[in-house]
Amino acid sequence: MTKEEWYARLFERLGRSKFRSGFHLTQKDIDYIHEKGLDTIRQHARDFIAQREAPAFIPNDGKQTPMRGHPVFVAQHATATCCRECIRKWHTFAPGVELGPRQQEYLVDVIMTWIVRELAAAEEKVAEETATEDAVTSQTGKVMADEAVTLQARKEMSNDIKRP
Repeated sequence: MTKEEWYARLFERLGRSKFRSGFHLTQKDIDYIHEKGLDTIRQHARDFIAQREAPAFIPNDGKQTPMRGHPVFVAQHATATCCRECIRKWHTFAPGVELGPRQQEYLVDVIMTWIVRELAAAEEKVAEETATEDAVTSQTGKVMADEAVTLQARKEMSNDIKRP
């Protein structure tokens, strides 16, 4: 199975999970990503995975990743890379064994793939909202122009009636 096929299946499964699919980046997260850049966010993801998920034994497993406060935390919950139990269940990595560099990089790549998808979805939403606003503004302008023509016609009719 190729990486693309695996990711397609993974993200389809994650999308069917009511819990996982409920996570989305906030505007504050998006602004932070734009401010720092994707390379910095990727490094943060590497650091979080190495410190919080890679060790063989994690005393507070299941509680080590906050629900918010950093875009990577949100992505970890959305992609089931937030604790070793979720990593075992969704990504089939054995518990009780330290994660190697390739496994860590895979988890980082899953996180970053989700973040990039979220950014694209947010941009698409803004574009749709802008298009809708433009259409409403255009329609409003047309209605106002039609009303001006109607008003002018009424004035002319009124003037015709007043003339003997």
